[in-house]
Amino acid sequence: MEHLREIELWSRYHALGLMLALLTYLNTNQLWILPVVSFVSFSYLLLTKRRLLLSEEYKISRANMVTLGRHDLLMILVIISTQIHHFYIGIIASVIALMDLLDGYYARKDQNSSLLGEYLDKEVDALFILMMSAMIYHFKLLPSWILVVGMLRFAYVLILPLIKSPNKKEYKSRYGRVIAVILMVGMIGCFFIKYDFYQFIMIGVCILVVSSFIRALFYWLKNTASSS
Repeated sequence: MEHLREIELWSRYHALGLMLALLTYLNTNQLWILPVVSFVSFSYLLLTKRRLLLSEEYKISRANMVTLGRHDLLMILVIISTQIHHFYIGIIASVIALMDLLDGYYARKDQNSSLLGEYLDKEVDALFILMMSAMIYHFKLLPSWILVVGMLRFAYVLILPLIKSPNKKEYKSRYGRVIAVILMVGMIGCFFIKYDFYQFIMIGVCILVVSSFIRALFYWLKNTASSS
């Protein structure tokens, strides 16, 4: 349980840091701020939690290495995005999304699914949504509401301690995972599809995303009420 609290505490500081980074970006229009803050946050986790990472239960596996590779490639993409064509942003983003399947394959093959790997995977997925939403907004492919969708996961992380028992792991919903995949595909599509109707498709997808987070919050509220 101590390790769970350590990881969850880091995830809250990570979420707060990225929220501040997004506000800074909105005031400066400097997109590189977001990946730099994320890189510093992940580096802090890896450098200061070496005891946790080297333990038998949480040690870095092949799946974790792929997850961290996804993170680093995503950071590089955001930094170079202003220098390359939208089509290539979509291609690289597709590769990053497909790497998620590879880390899942390694986790199953090595039978090495851990709490650390689960949290790393969730955080990189959330970062993918945030960074994609920032690039979509930066290149004026969708209005500013897409940034709200990008920050939902991090707002959820900050709200969750208020309603969740500290000894319980975060609720993992199959429905939420499916919606996240649909959102990833939709965001990648923004760099390939230029038709106006696509905005209405994305509005529908984002409504599903919001419903997924509301569903998760109600799960915890109900769970807390029944256990009190």
